[in-house]
This record gives sequence, C-alpha cells and structure tokens, in this order.
Amino acid sequence: MVSMLVQYIDPEFDVNMYAASQFRAKSRELAMMTPYQLVNGDTKIFRFSDSDDETEVYTVAYGVIETTDAESSLARVDELIPEMRESRKEGNLTCMLLAVVDIVNMTSVLFIAGPAEASLAVAAYGGAVEHDGKSLALTGLVSRKKDFIPPLTRAIKDGWKPPIKAMGDVSLRRSSHIVMDYSGFAPGKLQRVFDDIADDEKEGEA
Repeated sequence: MVSMLVQYIDPEFDVNMYAASQFRAKSRELAMMTPYQLVNGDTKIFRFSDSDDETEVYTVAYGVIETTDAESSLARVDELIPEMRESRKEGNLTCMLLAVVDIVNMTSVLFIAGPAEASLAVAAYGGAVEHDGKSLALTGLVSRKKDFIPPLTRAIKDGWKPPIKAMGDVSLRRSSHIVMDYSGFAPGKLQRVFDDIADDEKEGEA
C-alpha cells in the first residue's frame, strides 16, 4: 500500500531506505530507554488455565524489544532481568518473559527472569537456557502472535505447571518505586529506584 502511494507523491522515493532509517532511529531510541521502559513498553498479558484445574489460572507477561541492533539490548541483560522480576512481583504474575527480536537477522533471544520462566520456556520452545540461566535462543522466531504464544499455549495445555518457588529468592526481599528521571534527558524517563538492597549484598559490603 505504501509503495503504491509514494508513486503518486515521489517516484524516486526509496521506501526500503526510508524504512531502514526509521528502524535505525528506533534502535537509537531504545538505547536511551531505562530498564523499566524496555520491559514494560511493549508487553502483553496472557492468561492460561491449568490443564487439570480450570480454576487455576497462570498469568504470563510477554514483552518484546524489536531492534536492528540486538547486541546493544542483549548486553543489558543484567539491567533488564531485575526489572523483569520486579514487574512480575508487582503484577502478581506467574511468569515474566522478554524477547529481544533481531529484525535484521529474523531471530530472537528470550530473557529468563527465574525458575518458572526457564521451566515454561524450555517446555514451550525446547533447547536449554544459556548464560547462567539468563537467556534462551529462539532461532527463527520473531512474532509474538504467530511464533511465541502458540508454543506456550500448547505447553500449558499439555500439562506444564510452575515449579515451587525458591524460598530464598533475593528479588522478593527488595522494595522499589518508580520515579521520573530528568537527568540527561529533558522530557524525563521513567526509572525504577530500589529502596533497599538485598541482605546478601549488605553482608558483602560489611
């Protein structure tokens, strides 16, 4: 449709170059965003009934970061996973998943926030979690609607259940709040601020 319209506006207009420039601009914008903005910016909530008990409902948040510069987003994994855990806790979610979609190479990497996410991701997509349990390769998968959600639906329908929560989950002992940070960016950026640090970190500083 766009290519047809531009014929009447400017026959020499290169739609592909324009699209590429727009994607590059979006990737630069992503680099400026805070972990809170990246995790919550393009997230949808899905609810699934347990295969044995329809009254038991699992709530899964699935975020997506589409970019032409996947390496930059992947390098921020240690910033994004704590935010994913906080968002999961605040939303009372069963799982919080975040996929970095490489729209150049048409493939994705899924960030893993904890044991429940790892269990569900492997049940849905196969393979094994990598990088100390932080990620899972989703080779050739790029669409949340067509590629990411159907395998989750099948896995839960086939009997997946969340593992028992680890009793000593450090993230559950932290508190935080969201502020508008104006430093370095006049319009401001939503940023999560942790009100305390975990007991293990306190001991390490002593």
